[in-house]
Amino acid sequence: MLNPPSSEPSRRGLTLRGAGAWFALLAVFFSGSCVFDLPALEPDAGIGGNSGLGGAGGDGQIGGNAGNPAGASSLGGTAGGGDPSCPGAQKLCGETCRPLEPAFGCSSSSCEPCLDVPGAEVGCVEGQCAVLRCLDDFADCDGDTINRDTVGNGCEYPLGPLAATVTSLDVIKRSIAVDGKRDDWSGIPAYSFDQVCANCRDDNTPPITADSSIPARNDLDGRFRVAWDGDFFYVFVEAFDNHPFNLGDPVAEGCQHGAECEDAVQLFLAGRNNRSGGYSNENHRVFLGLSQRFVAPAQGQPALADVEISAQLQGTSCYRLEAKIDWAYITGTKGGGQAPGHFPPAPAQSYGFNLALNDWDPAVSDANRIERQSQIFWSNPGTEFSFSAAGMGEMTLRDGSDAGP
Repeated sequence: MLNPPSSEPSRRGLTLRGAGAWFALLAVFFSGSCVFDLPALEPDAGIGGNSGLGGAGGDGQIGGNAGNPAGASSLGGTAGGGDPSCPGAQKLCGETCRPLEPAFGCSSSSCEPCLDVPGAEVGCVEGQCAVLRCLDDFADCDGDTINRDTVGNGCEYPLGPLAATVTSLDVIKRSIAVDGKRDDWSGIPAYSFDQVCANCRDDNTPPITADSSIPARNDLDGRFRVAWDGDFFYVFVEAFDNHPFNLGDPVAEGCQHGAECEDAVQLFLAGRNNRSGGYSNENHRVFLGLSQRFVAPAQGQPALADVEISAQLQGTSCYRLEAKIDWAYITGTKGGGQAPGHFPPAPAQSYGFNLALNDWDPAVSDANRIERQSQIFWSNPGTEFSFSAAGMGEMTLRDGSDAGP
């Protein structure tokens, strides 16, 4: 039971004691001059609002905590400000002054703590409880929490923990079903995209308007996993994108295909670990698009049998993209070619590798125009690459027992 604030009136006025003080006041009055100002009264604390009812949970794939279906949970009441009987930015809770912090309801007249929002950090914004951001390992894929005044089901999508940053990637041996599910990726580490290219432009793809900046997490965020077996190389990407863009048909200026002109994963592979030259039949750059199209714009286009891809939206602001690529295509051995030490694939063999996320969004200057705004990489690709494989990182195949967790 919350105790109401003390009803004792505030002592704010100037108290003058003694006859000397009264004579001083009379002297001021008759002289017509003013030698001091009375201090202004502090405003009374406002009245906080009531919290709403609990929000309904989502579906099994991305659902959050179940609640009362009558509505979403309110984050907090109206700001009430501090209490005049408490020092500084504090308010009276019972008979104790408490700071205007989430643990005590920010500036609300209630002293109940802000709601605990799943997967999110809660703080005080303009005196009210508010969701500040999703925690690093979570995403608000259904968009019902971030930038709203309700809790919804929070940041409901668990991305899982990130593996430590590495410069050479260990790839675990495991056969994967390309079905958009992540069950068979359990135990395989996930890595981040946290590198940019200062000027990654070429004649095959539209320019990037912010190619030297990492987008904010509430714009674009993602992680990936990789695996291999004797036939295929596998990649699995989970991304938060506040504006998933599935082109379907090439309409953007400079686009000859589909996958390079939509939100996509850009896969870089040096099948014989030779990164000294441009893209060729053994150095590949393949776009894997949200429309499930794929294209290699600077070298030989893979056949339908060479690539399998599954792309699925998760809510309104996330997607999963899963693909497998034939090792014979990767190593340029289609039709019986030889690549000793690289084909057939085997543990301890190394290859050039990099992975990037491409983000297409409405242009800031024209909401009706789509532009390729950002591109973020696993490995730093260097600067100003054009038809060059020099910016790839490296990956090494492992049999599973000698790889990471």
